[in-house]
Amino acid sequence: MKHCLFLVSCFLFLVSNGQDKRTVDSLYTVSNGTNDTSKVNALNELSLLFCETDNQKALELAIRSCDVSKKIKDEKFLAFALNRLGSVYDYKNMPDSAYFFYNEALKRFEKLKNISGVAAVYQNIGVLYFIQEDFDQALNYYKKALELRIQTKEEKYISKLYNNIGVVLRRQKKYNEAIDYYEAALEMKLQRNDKLGVAASYQNLAMAYEYKNDVPKAEEYFNKAIALYTELNDYADLSSVYSGFADLKTYMKDYKKAGEYAELAIEYATKSELPDRMFSAYEISWTIDTLNNNYPVALRKLYAARAIRNKIFRNEKMKDVEKLKMIYETDKKDNEILLLNIENETKNRQRIYLVIIIVSVTLLFLTALFFYQRTRNANLLLSRQKKEIEDKTVQLQLQAEEIAKHRSQMNPHFIFNALNSLQGLILNNEPEISITHLNSLSKLMRQTLNNSESEWISLSSEIDYLNNYIDFELQRFDSKFDFIVKLDSEVDPENTGIAPMLIQPLIENCLKHAGLNSRENAKIKLEIKKTGNKLRISVEDNGFGRKSTNSDHQSRATGILNKRIAEVNKKLGTESSAGLKFVDLKDNQGNPVGTRCEFEIGIFELF
Repeated sequence: MKHCLFLVSCFLFLVSNGQDKRTVDSLYTVSNGTNDTSKVNALNELSLLFCETDNQKALELAIRSCDVSKKIKDEKFLAFALNRLGSVYDYKNMPDSAYFFYNEALKRFEKLKNISGVAAVYQNIGVLYFIQEDFDQALNYYKKALELRIQTKEEKYISKLYNNIGVVLRRQKKYNEAIDYYEAALEMKLQRNDKLGVAASYQNLAMAYEYKNDVPKAEEYFNKAIALYTELNDYADLSSVYSGFADLKTYMKDYKKAGEYAELAIEYATKSELPDRMFSAYEISWTIDTLNNNYPVALRKLYAARAIRNKIFRNEKMKDVEKLKMIYETDKKDNEILLLNIENETKNRQRIYLVIIIVSVTLLFLTALFFYQRTRNANLLLSRQKKEIEDKTVQLQLQAEEIAKHRSQMNPHFIFNALNSLQGLILNNEPEISITHLNSLSKLMRQTLNNSESEWISLSSEIDYLNNYIDFELQRFDSKFDFIVKLDSEVDPENTGIAPMLIQPLIENCLKHAGLNSRENAKIKLEIKKTGNKLRISVEDNGFGRKSTNSDHQSRATGILNKRIAEVNKKLGTESSAGLKFVDLKDNQGNPVGTRCEFEIGIFELF
């Protein structure tokens, strides 16, 4: 939870706090003026202001900035515009596009020997790698940017880079080194009287000392951060710091104070109207109420958190659909930027043609024929483009329907079952088991939310999710069982992609219907093999076989999985398979000794 609370706050420096109406109106006035240089700067600033609130608007402004820079033929401004375009795609969660435009900007800054511009791109690439949790690469680019910023003596950016490096080191559990960088950032922010930056540094130091188990230091910096955020009326960050303080008090077993801080976190999160902060505040509050044996209140807060989580999920789903629709709408503009050099060459050729027409009247007929042919080809090209756009529109609509369908069937099905189990434990007045169960459920909910945002996740992420799910289910089992994962040596779990929640329903089926509670040495085995251009995935248990159950729910679940497997194989262009195949396992006397379910999907490489 601590990571979730701090991830956004660590990068708030990218967005100016001056996004009020007067600032925006002023920038719009400049962007519509006659001075092209001022236009580019204003468009870049406007694009940055809209990154968090209106991605489409931010993209349009960044593209306009590129157009104006290209018009005035200023490579420096074009480099800054391309860098801003990369930031927009970073905010839109399109890392490949962001990295492409960052590199285009970097090439131009290096050619111009613009040290400040190179440092800005390195810093943005560091953010990109941090979001993808590639901390080694993030640290590498942050340090390269810091070295250049020190050369240019840009203290504002130096303090931000100290802070960023501290965040990466904390995520790498190098707490002493992280504290050194946090303190360096704090010193520079105090010199500049940057109150918001100072408050963020206090909060980061509090978290680092908490991880070091230095409670007095952590409390000292939490209180300092609260005082400054209160002075600044920063409700969102007050909610974050109170949640962190409540977590610390819970660790100290001061549940009364933890409860007070959790309530303050909910209050300020509600004022900030940020769903992710509200979910985090309710999440820690219900845990503390459970520890205080206040189960009815804990249950109400659990349901409130679930409602907020569903709202976040719906918003994310709409963003996915909008991102798909945006692909073809912005394709023409993106191509113009990618083909700047080609356009310049085309314009040069056109100027040559005009000179030839003026000088040589004898070439008039050939020139007219040339323009006629070019017009004809352009019409044919427009016709093909129109057909391609129509086909892409149909494809995007189908993809949007698939996203809505899969995520509304699979994830809620698992979450509702887990919540029903948790409610039973709480109502049966089993506090110790309830607390453990709550923590496991919280971890699973966050992981389910993260996985559901992507069409593909790595096989290693899916296996990690399944292990967490098994740990969660073991808490409800009367007896223990073994979960065995056997992975073919030819399969690279980091590079092999799989659709989220494709294997979990089969394991859930084993737990519910195989009768493992009554088996000694009960086990579930997951085996993944590479067969040609496919993955063969099998789930096997040593329960009482399928004849002991005959559930309509199983039939529906099997139908949904078969449909998903077929759709995945269709997307990958893999030959259709028979879907799920069930094998009844028997001993030498013909008695049932378990069930194996297996299916095949095409291989999808992530990189």
